[in-house]
Amino acid sequence: MCGSALIEAIDAQALSAGERIAFRNSRGEQITYAELRERSDALACWLADARHVEPGAAVVLYGHKSPYMLVSMIACAKAGHAYAPVDTVYPPERIARIVEQTGNTLLIDTTDVGIAPAGAAQARVLALADVERVCA
Repeated sequence: MCGSALIEAIDAQALSAGERIAFRNSRGEQITYAELRERSDALACWLADARHVEPGAAVVLYGHKSPYMLVSMIACAKAGHAYAPVDTVYPPERIARIVEQTGNTLLIDTTDVGIAPAGAAQARVLALADVERVCA
């Protein structure tokens, strides 16, 4: 399934059964299809604004199995951005290399603890609180 087909499938689910759970993790965090669509649309609009990230630029997504990690992945696809998912278990030096190699100007942090400064030194960081504000 290509990216646009996946987005269309999520949108169809959001319209026909929006209250159904789209994602749930072991910590009990969950998101419905309607919430996934609404939040990814809002974040995609924010990403599409060239003031935040250059068109087509890769975005680094920092997190671990959270609803906002999924929201961010879909938002990047909707906005035409490639993304590099980075797990929270990666050491700061590896994260810094990934940020450098992607030529990144934006790192979306989907954790509630934040990313180590050394790992994000070269990127503008959109913290979870800001992600939640954008998606509200």
